[in-house]
Amino acid sequence: MSSKPEVTVKEWELIRRIFTAFRGVTLEDGVGLKQAEGMDNYGSPEQLAKLRHQDETENWERLSTDTLNECSSALSFFDAGGMRYHLPAYLIAALIGELEIELMIPLTDLHDFGLDRFSLLNTQQRAVVRDFLERCLVDSDEFFRPSLSLALSRYWRSPTHVRCEQ
Repeated sequence: MSSKPEVTVKEWELIRRIFTAFRGVTLEDGVGLKQAEGMDNYGSPEQLAKLRHQDETENWERLSTDTLNECSSALSFFDAGGMRYHLPAYLIAALIGELEIELMIPLTDLHDFGLDRFSLLNTQQRAVVRDFLERCLVDSDEFFRPSLSLALSRYWRSPTHVRCEQ
């Protein structure tokens, strides 16, 4: 059984900043976690409505890491509202070493729809995502390093939200 890595002081500070940046964010009409998972399973409109009714919509801090991990494909189906609402829970789960799903791909695949999913993030929220990715760049393997570096330089560090052309 592997143990979780110890959370550093810098990571705790980033977690605090994530809580501050996303304080008060609700799902509104965005795609919910279970709803997104249902979309991946080709759920009918009726099924998706039932799943949406089961979703936490008011306080992202109530989202458990277990639920995030169980809904492993949801990140691919969020719209901008769904991404803004769920992203802080994913970032924190990753920082404390409890996230079992891949977070780098959705944060670095910034073509067309991928980029639109981040359109509702404000400056403070973008900054904590950027700082999370900067931290990940230090520990990234050769597979993720090129896409992570490109996404950071062309989108997350840029005040002008340009598309990442490869």
